[in-house]
Amino acid sequence: VTDAAARFTEAQQLSRRHGFRYFEAQAAVGIAATLLAGGDADGAADTARQALAVADAKGYRTLAGDALLALTRAALAQGRYAAAGEHCRAAREHYAASGLPGKLREADGLATVLRGQALPTA
Repeated sequence: VTDAAARFTEAQQLSRRHGFRYFEAQAAVGIAATLLAGGDADGAADTARQALAVADAKGYRTLAGDALLALTRAALAQGRYAAAGEHCRAAREHYAASGLPGKLREADGLATVLRGQALPTA
């Protein structure tokens, strides 16, 4: 996990330095995944929010969906099921607008997990 995080961080820094915002946000989604895999759900959520901010600002709908799914996973790990549901629904909307059935299935899989959870208020 540490090696992956270092590589994603390097990719993010290079992308930022050269003005490649898409790849900067894409790397942030990868960093969020490695943070979550390492048990840092709060760091994963913060990093996914950064990716979402870039993706939304630049109109990268699919990448925004990826950031939202990263937020979904982080919220699940934090036990914030209502927030996870909101992020998952938003990701699904992004993917539906982009016409990406594989991404829709991924969001639907997380939605199935969420349906199995009690949904306390966040």
